[in-house]
Amino acid sequence: MDKDYSDKEYWTQRYENIENAFDWYCQYTDFSEVMKQQTENMSTAKVLVIGIGNSRMCNQMVTDGFSGEITAIDIAENVVTFMSEHNPDPNVKFLTMDTTLLDLDSETLDLVVDKGTLDAMACDEAADEKLQRAMREIHRVLRPGGSFVCVSHSDWRLDDINGAGLDWEVKDVEVRPSTLKEGADGYHAYTAVKPSRPNVE
Repeated sequence: MDKDYSDKEYWTQRYENIENAFDWYCQYTDFSEVMKQQTENMSTAKVLVIGIGNSRMCNQMVTDGFSGEITAIDIAENVVTFMSEHNPDPNVKFLTMDTTLLDLDSETLDLVVDKGTLDAMACDEAADEKLQRAMREIHRVLRPGGSFVCVSHSDWRLDDINGAGLDWEVKDVEVRPSTLKEGADGYHAYTAVKPSRPNVE
């Protein structure tokens, strides 16, 4: 493999000379309806976006009605600094953080969003272990009834979402951006809902 997309140093070097926003895979508008369907109240939802890079997605979410608290994380400190300096919205907070070890309280988030981060982790030599740690952390920080939306190239990411033995209700929705060339494979938008606790009389 020429590039180790799971390596922190790879991303730190890649973001050394960034000047503009850039979105991998597809645009926010290509899968925004999936996110909205997984969100009970966009105006109050507490959202975590993992592996944000220099994507403009968070600001597009705010413009689209996600006016609650949005936290965006990345392992590369330099891109977090760049995004913080170029972020005009006070509702969006950028932090340097590893998805496999989230410094966030348990059961506090309504929605966790990933666009390509699990795919990058899958390039690691210890991918299975790393993906399971990430999924356990994502599951931990979601409130009961909260959702994880994962946009991926992979046909197999469903196995990784379920691989940590966690309790999820999972679906796979196809995403086909309007810019996708005819005959090209689309993306998967995996949605995983953490079941609500049963009411106890």
